[in-house]
Amino acid sequence: MSIQTRATPKKAPSKAVNPNRNSVQTAYLWIKKQIISGQFKAGEILPQATLAKQCKISRGPIREALRLLQNQGLIEAESNQRARVASFSPEDLAQISASMIVNVGAAIVASASAWEETDLLHIRTLVEKLKSS
Repeated sequence: MSIQTRATPKKAPSKAVNPNRNSVQTAYLWIKKQIISGQFKAGEILPQATLAKQCKISRGPIREALRLLQNQGLIEAESNQRARVASFSPEDLAQISASMIVNVGAAIVASASAWEETDLLHIRTLVEKLKSS
């Protein structure tokens, strides 16, 4: 007499995005927006605990977001020091704006080959709305 056992189905590997990565991106974009909009002033100290509370996430993603912003020159921080908003001259802001325009243009060129006709139609509609306003 043989005993049959029911095989336990194996779970498929998760393809979900790492929630910590999303938290870093969320924190990065929010802090960057606060800096660029002037909500965070030049020289202002950015305590990780306060930022984490405002973003409703842990300090780890905040710390990583601050590192990314420091690499871009938006944040200044020395080893074991609190991060602070970097000071910008009008020339710095003009250079940041120009590089954003170049980066957006490059992203459009890189992705254009994947656009479908419906995408192009939508873009044409938006352009016409801009022309008429």
